Amino acid sequence: MTIDIKPAPTAPDGEIMMIKENHFLDIFDSADMSLSFFGICIKNAPLLIFAIRLLTAGYPARIKDRNLGAKLLNKVKEVVRGNYDVNTFLSQVDNWFNFQANSINRLPEKVQNQRLTELRDYRDCLVAFFAKFQPKSLNDWKTEIDKIFDESTTTKKIIDLYTIHSGKGGEGHYTFIIYPENMPIEFEKQSTEERQQEQHMIYVALTRCLTRAKGGILWLVLEGKKDTVNYPKWLPHDYRKLWKDDKGEYFELDFEELEDIEF
Repeated sequence: MTIDIKPAPTAPDGEIMMIKENHFLDIFDSADMSLSFFGICIKNAPLLIFAIRLLTAGYPARIKDRNLGAKLLNKVKEVVRGNYDVNTFLSQVDNWFNFQANSINRLPEKVQNQRLTELRDYRDCLVAFFAKFQPKSLNDWKTEIDKIFDESTTTKKIIDLYTIHSGKGGEGHYTFIIYPENMPIEFEKQSTEERQQEQHMIYVALTRCLTRAKGGILWLVLEGKKDTVNYPKWLPHDYRKLWKDDKGEYFELDFEELEDIEF
């Protein structure tokens, strides 16, 4: 299926920039920290990993999705089954993952890929969180989760990160989509409705940015180390240029130039 995304005739100008993940923190080095920040990602684990990167670099950040934080804590409890030991936790995660994967493989083939994708995402969240905080107990897990997965109202300038679902309706001046090349999520036996829902997530992500007149810039943060980069397949080839490549060269793209995006 092909879907064309075009700006409305009266749409205000926008600005889009692409950067590889190894230059991610460069966004904030030169940003006006009095403006708002809005990060979004289709998967949970990269969202958590980027939140940790920001916190480690000294930038205030949080994931505005308490529901996801509660789910993550419940996964920890599933993994340890009342017997938490910091020295064996990662082994417990492996055992839990293998057990859950085997259970999923017995389900109807139509749902297997989606369930396995979700399971891997939660496993990667647990491993990333443990690697950073090394919680000594379940109470420590809850404390650290509550700090990161925070929806409280505050006047402080914080870099807010969202899942696609929790970010609906929100917007920011500096808006960044983490790993847009992972969108849409596709799997075998995917129904037409499921495919359309995944494609709609691209629209949700792309429309979270304020207009350029209001200071808005949309960043696409691409996965890839120094010598590799994968662009979103829905991004036209003419616009596959990095704002800052590994040689320090810069490129800027206007939204209104982005006339047709094909899936």
